[in-house]
Amino acid sequence: MTILRFGIPHLSDPEVRLVKAFFRLYSQDPTFRWTIVEGPPYDVLLVDESVSEDVVAGTVLTLTPVKSELPNTLERPLRSDHLEAWLKKAEYDLRNARLQPQPPEEQPIDEQRIDPTSSSHFKLRRWPPPALLGSNPVRVRMATLISRRALRLDEMAAITEQPLAECAAVVNLLRGAGLIEIQDLPDKPMTMGRAGGRFADQSVKQSFVSGVRNKLGL
Repeated sequence: MTILRFGIPHLSDPEVRLVKAFFRLYSQDPTFRWTIVEGPPYDVLLVDESVSEDVVAGTVLTLTPVKSELPNTLERPLRSDHLEAWLKKAEYDLRNARLQPQPPEEQPIDEQRIDPTSSSHFKLRRWPPPALLGSNPVRVRMATLISRRALRLDEMAAITEQPLAECAAVVNLLRGAGLIEIQDLPDKPMTMGRAGGRFADQSVKQSFVSGVRNKLGL
């Protein structure tokens, strides 16, 4: 059974004795899970509303001179039944919070990077801001290619005659800006000519060159 830690270091001596007496009474119930501790960490810390120093605890329970509508407050003089009811609710809330599934940790950016050996297809969602690609004609050309249809990295490398690593770098740059859509499409063999992996259809290449020039304003 998990023990919950209750702190009272900021209370006056009479109230410390009172709370300890309450806890001795509560402990007669075998399901009571709270214990008073002398130091942090605290699941709950009971303080006077006049305490101005920073306190560290899972929950801060504040004693007020009059009844308050604010959460986690109890009116003075402190009553055993009020404190016991509050502790039961706090125990329920803490137990539920600990049972909640934790969200998965975000992967470091390095682990999210597209590897040059990736076989996925990449499509540009929209044209990037001018500052992202600058005036680099190779990167502008790659962006133009994948703005028209989804391509694999090896297809980009074959068309642009650039290393796979450079193609992956451009895709990662665009992906970091939220501009890349990753698609898992069936592989289609590229139609290759004899000139070192170029597309045989030169008219396709000419259209890409025209697109690059338009983007650069040439």
